[in-house]
Amino acid sequence: MMHAGEKPVPDHFEMTVAGETIIRFHYRLIKLKHLDYREFLGSPNPLAYALMAKMGLHPSRASTIESRFPPIDFSERRRSSSEKSSD
Repeated sequence: MMHAGEKPVPDHFEMTVAGETIIRFHYRLIKLKHLDYREFLGSPNPLAYALMAKMGLHPSRASTIESRFPPIDFSERRRSSSEKSSD
């Protein structure tokens, strides 16, 4: 359902080269602002947590959500990739 002032969004993507369709993709529009962030709290997918701000998560609740995750240590990742590049 479109609201006043919203632009229509296509539901497909198609690429044609030399008159032949080489890729055709159909998709559904998901409006994050209409989803309840609480339904995604138990998700193992970190992207769900990253998108919660678009789902109406109040900023005051963000720290509560963040506290559920251990901090990510990127130093180990950097070390192993620099070791590989020096080989």
